[in-house]
Amino acid sequence: MPKRIPQKSEEIPGMRTSREYLEMQKRIGRFYFKNFLSILESFCKQGSFLEIGPGPGYQTAKIAQIFPERI
Repeated sequence: MPKRIPQKSEEIPGMRTSREYLEMQKRIGRFYFKNFLSILESFCKQGSFLEIGPGPGYQTAKIAQIFPERI
């Protein structure tokens, strides 16, 4: 059995900081998200998606809206 790698706690402290981080993700996402979706569509013709380290989950939620059959 592989050795377990312990998870380090990296949560965002506080509700205000969490909201600010989410807003930052939304702003940054506008620049690269369309390109990311076209890459995702071209490579992933079937199956499901696995996201590791989704942060606040903003992009994950958008992907789930666009590809509801994949969740």
